[in-house]
Amino acid sequence: MIKRLFAVGLALVAGAAPVACSPASLGTAPSLSTSDAPNVSAYRLSGTVAFPERQTLSSGAAVIDRATVTLYDASNQAVAVGQTNATGAFSLDPGSAFAPTTGATYVLDCYKPLSANGLSADVARLRTVVAWTGSGWNSVSGPTIVINALTTAVCVIQGLQAATVQPQDLIGTVSGASVTSRVSAIADQWSAVNTLVTDLLAKDQDPVARLDFASGRYFVLPDAASVVRLERFDGGTFTSTTMDGTGALQLSGPKPDPGDPASELQYFQVASASGDGTPQVVSDGTYLYTRTWSSAYANTSADALKWKKFGSGYNGTTRGAYLGTLGSATFAGCYAAFYWNGGIYQPNGAANQFLRVDTTTGVQTTVTTTATTLERDRGTPGPAYLFTCDGTYVYVVAMGINARTTTDYNGYTVQVLNPANGFSLVRQFTMDSDSYYTDGVLCDGAYLYPIEYRSGNARLRRYRLADGAREDEWTFAQSHLGYPYNAASNDPLAGSWDPVNKVFWLGDLTNDKIHLLRGGVYTDTGSYVSAPLDSLTGAPHYGRLSWNATLPAGTSLSVKVRSASTLADLATATWYGPTSAADSYTTSGISLNAVHARQRYLQVQATLASTNANNSPKLNALSVEVLP
Repeated sequence: MIKRLFAVGLALVAGAAPVACSPASLGTAPSLSTSDAPNVSAYRLSGTVAFPERQTLSSGAAVIDRATVTLYDASNQAVAVGQTNATGAFSLDPGSAFAPTTGATYVLDCYKPLSANGLSADVARLRTVVAWTGSGWNSVSGPTIVINALTTAVCVIQGLQAATVQPQDLIGTVSGASVTSRVSAIADQWSAVNTLVTDLLAKDQDPVARLDFASGRYFVLPDAASVVRLERFDGGTFTSTTMDGTGALQLSGPKPDPGDPASELQYFQVASASGDGTPQVVSDGTYLYTRTWSSAYANTSADALKWKKFGSGYNGTTRGAYLGTLGSATFAGCYAAFYWNGGIYQPNGAANQFLRVDTTTGVQTTVTTTATTLERDRGTPGPAYLFTCDGTYVYVVAMGINARTTTDYNGYTVQVLNPANGFSLVRQFTMDSDSYYTDGVLCDGAYLYPIEYRSGNARLRRYRLADGAREDEWTFAQSHLGYPYNAASNDPLAGSWDPVNKVFWLGDLTNDKIHLLRGGVYTDTGSYVSAPLDSLTGAPHYGRLSWNATLPAGTSLSVKVRSASTLADLATATWYGPTSAADSYTTSGISLNAVHARQRYLQVQATLASTNANNSPKLNALSVEVLP
């Protein structure tokens, strides 16, 4: 329940040259009373304290009544101390020992601890500035003295821009819910600062201590809050969702099923391949490019080590039509290839290098990778020979995990490289404890598919990029394993994912045929439940729930959160949106529901949806502020 509460204020900030809105630490305030002088009424202050609606769950009696109100002079000395009553009203009298200077300004603070010892986050504070006119008091809110979030906001502006904004500039600027000032820093910035002040006060945070100003903007100091952050979505429960190569969450992607005859759309012969085979086949979305495996296999023409160009059947081309070769012969051992950004990439025989063939000019260049690549057999550093691309990232695969020999077959090591950033390493992980001799690999951005080459029956496996778990596997016939060209053989070996047309292309080792496999579509909706998130504090307050997401047209993302004091209770806790269990967070940067206050553990549930079968939303990162 959110209660409308009153009577709270601002913290004191130490400073060598105090100004009206930045008093230094004061120590113990003197005990003053209205009986200290006969002219007690001359400088008496009266007003009210109003606190914005809170999001923490303190009782009304804890904050409304008996908050401390203190008047400080220009030397940061307390000259009057009083308390609010049950309605937030207060009255202070400095007594005969104090005589205000006409035109001088003074700070008026209100403070109320919200726990027995008054420490940590359990404190509420507000501030205003008052000035003696010679006959009475004026203030930020005019002759009627109010201490609230808005008066606090203009005081924060003055305190952080004291070189250009004077305390006198604050007098009379606040009227009701608006601010009017001739000073541009106040006139232009009060609304944004008021939002920050209100948000901090809702969490029992001190705006004066927690806010700072730099490079033309106000912000909460980094040490004001720690952050519980999810930057990889690999530790939770997936329901029709998966994780891409960078760790982002998305809907389950296109999935071929070689065990389903309907998965293969077409099996066709390309023209004029000259009996060189088509084991390496890549696509730019319009054309296909094929090349033989190496000079040891089907290699019957002078063009065997050149890339050949064919129509794909998409974008107005004739499927399988021969369109010539690209430039000169390339490196003999072409055990893998991929297309990216106008070029075909294949092995170059050296560590940390690819050979690039321009698909327009045929020009060959050597591309050096930022990352140290893996060799294919043991999963140790060396020349990359087994790799693929999903259209965005490159996946270098080895059929061993720090293996001692080339035939240990103890699982897969996978590198994810970013070609847009010099082929830098995005992440590296391992999959399974069982692998086999692998000659091809496919990746559609959600799943990785190693193609194992076995006598008689090859095997294709599907692994989730989210956590490396094996989801499924199939075997398929490889009817001919001999080296010579054999037009009747069926021996698919390697290929690539076509992200433009969302299909898979597979080529044969010893004939000129190409398999076209259905890629499928993204699921309509899916969800993800994170592992428990620990705030690392016993009774936290929470700030904003924020995320970074990519939402193409027709896609959406919503989030719920549950919390508990113990891990055991978290498993059965209720999921909440920003106001209740019936709604969800759909906008980043919203304050977390107050129901989670003082609950150490959190869990996040993300729901992804798409009405476009070709697109998925992506949740790249998510965080929750934990306030001290």
